[in-house]
Amino acid sequence: MKADFYQGVPDCMPGEVPFERDRRLFINSFPDKKLFKIEYPNGDIMKFEVNTNYENIPIKWELRLESLNTMKALITMRVNTPRKIKGVVCTTKIKPHKPASIILRHGLKEYTSIWFIDSLPVQGLKQIQEGISNVVEARFPEYVSIPGFLNERKSFIKLVHISTERFSFKELTEMFPPKRR
Repeated sequence: MKADFYQGVPDCMPGEVPFERDRRLFINSFPDKKLFKIEYPNGDIMKFEVNTNYENIPIKWELRLESLNTMKALITMRVNTPRKIKGVVCTTKIKPHKPASIILRHGLKEYTSIWFIDSLPVQGLKQIQEGISNVVEARFPEYVSIPGFLNERKSFIKLVHISTERFSFKELTEMFPPKRR
């Protein structure tokens, strides 16, 4: 494993700005249904599901998301569902030192890492989370702030690393071994 595993992100497409690229790459990393959650400044919450990639999101939805971002609404997406674990997600206060499929930076002091995985039992997820907690203080959010939008602290979310790399349960438990009892 290389000491510097960050691949960064690809260049923008013609006419695209970095925050649009970050959104597109992040959302398209999840090929099936996506569950979005909008938390309005007044406390109201709206959830909606989209079964498409970023390029096919209707323009009226995209404009609505931009409007909500301007209003400082929190726009997040759920990575896992009760029936399907797509990845292991953790948020830390330090720059990740292990390879991941996606790494997001929230402002200057917080990072979210996502390790895509093909098959993982629920107990396996808990075991990996415990292993991560042995290495670093971490939170395991159900919903992840989407790059190119503001987060709950009104910091801009930036995509700093993306790859198509998928991890096995074995690889993740080797990176983050659980405590021996």
